Amino acid sequence: MHQFDQDTLFTPDEPFSFSGHITENWSINAIPDGGYLMAILAKAMMHHSEMKSTPIITANYLNRCEPGEARVLIEKMSTSRQFDRFQARLQQNGNEKIRAFGTFANENNECILESYEVPGPAIAEIVYWWECVTAALG
Repeated sequence: MHQFDQDTLFTPDEPFSFSGHITENWSINAIPDGGYLMAILAKAMMHHSEMKSTPIITANYLNRCEPGEARVLIEKMSTSRQFDRFQARLQQNGNEKIRAFGTFANENNECILESYEVPGPAIAEIVYWWECVTAALG
């Protein structure tokens, strides 16, 4: 197992709760990196999602985390044919440190995006514009 996979591994201890250890391996100036912490939350949310494609995760860092024991609490916000949406909270010493929201998509490839955009209008070159300005100023 790769070191990052091992360091983001949190163990389920209740139906929607995980416990684990935030390591020093992914720290900058002794503060755990935000991307590393977001990966912990994403893995916990994906554990409960039936849909594994195209995760969209946003995180609000409420307070600094520190290396040590932590707990992740997951709440399912909504589900549909296309999406699962979750909220995750990372806690240390009983204090909420990060709150994240995750949307996971169905692996359905039938969703084809069509674009109806047209090319933009032709715009005069900047040199021509500058010549007109300087001619008008005399």
